Amino acid sequence: MPDYYVVWDARQHRARIHRSSCGACNDGKGMHRAVITAGRNWEPAETYAEARAIVRNLEIKGLIKKGERTNCGLCQPELPQSN
Repeated sequence: MPDYYVVWDARQHRARIHRSSCGACNDGKGMHRAVITAGRNWEPAETYAEARAIVRNLEIKGLIKKGERTNCGLCQPELPQSN
């Protein structure tokens, strides 16, 4: 099971990196399941570096805005995981 997910929405031109354990991510299902997450794309990533690479690729393709905040404010995936 992946440790991270990148959720991105082409209509809003933004992406967020979440830990899979984050309540907003819910293992790639989203906080509200399919009700609000319809139209959003969930990309699994094994590592934070892999998740960042997904975000960079989306920026290069013009699917999301460059320079936008991409880390979830709840789970803070950029910080080391505390046990």
